[in-house]
Amino acid sequence: SVLDALAHPYLNSLHEISDEPECTIPFNFDFEQHALSEEQMKELIYREALAFNPEYQPAIA
Repeated sequence: SVLDALAHPYLNSLHEISDEPECTIPFNFDFEQHALSEEQMKELIYREALAFNPEYQPAIA
């Protein structure tokens, strides 16, 4: 488990016990499980790239 890993001596210098809240409810990432077509995936990747490179945003006529 994550708690076991954090307790390992190898990771001792990488964490601060007093600043690591424990999540008691498992995360649900179902929102990431949408079945997307190839074109939808391309569009999402394109939009993400534009978000980081706005200078390539096409001019709106």
